[in-house]
Amino acid sequence: MNEKRQENRLFGKNIKIERLRLGLNQSELAQIGGVSKATQVAYEADSTRPDATYLARVSEVGVDVHWLLTGRRAAPGVQWELLFEISALVDEWIGERGKPTPPAERNDLLRNLYAQFCADNRIDIEQMRATFRLVK
Repeated sequence: MNEKRQENRLFGKNIKIERLRLGLNQSELAQIGGVSKATQVAYEADSTRPDATYLARVSEVGVDVHWLLTGRRAAPGVQWELLFEISALVDEWIGERGKPTPPAERNDLLRNLYAQFCADNRIDIEQMRATFRLVK
């Protein structure tokens, strides 16, 4: 099988993988993408390729178009404002703590707190205080 044909087969398979990952059936993803169910079936069967409009629409519900096109998952972006806010609170806590905090410990604390609050894109002060109590 030539390389281009094999690539096309993977594209349709990957559209299906993304649809299933998001918990959608073919009719639902077709509607989101602005196409008929028959067209969605054709995309997944590698009979035809979607256009940019379809890809833009399905990306809005979480389809990783970067992965469809390149085979590499898109890296989630850093939520800088959240990270800066957490960093400021950690530095304030370190100042109040009254004992030296090695940079590696500070970085671990930042990394863990960021991971904890990233999904909600907000800081839960009570959870943060509980984490600080554990670190003391």
